[in-house]
Amino acid sequence: MATFGSWMIGAVDFVEDRLTRLERVTPSAGLVDRFNAVDIVVDDVPLIDDLPQSLDPPADPPHIPLGRIEVATGGEPARLIVHRRTVEQRSDDKAVREQLVREIVVRLAAELLDIEPDTLDPEYDATE
Repeated sequence: MATFGSWMIGAVDFVEDRLTRLERVTPSAGLVDRFNAVDIVVDDVPLIDDLPQSLDPPADPPHIPLGRIEVATGGEPARLIVHRRTVEQRSDDKAVREQLVREIVVRLAAELLDIEPDTLDPEYDATE
């Protein structure tokens, strides 16, 4: 049975494989080394500071982040963080959930590396 952890590992392995392929074309970019320096983290829920701050009830449900990045500071490495419970609440279907984890990791990794998500995953759809 697939677990959230295995989906994260699969998504990270996918990104590492794509970066390795990109490095063959553009070896000076150092994308693999930069990604390998990132801490990959699974948190249960987003930080309070990441949530919409409004006392008025929203017309639509508030956007609850599925993940976030923290840039490297001082001696601390950059972090790519996926919020497990938020992802689990978006879908009851395991295959959809696994795809969602991959999309989140691709989007956040691309943001950290300052490249377009579809550079990492040609099937990435920014409109979803």
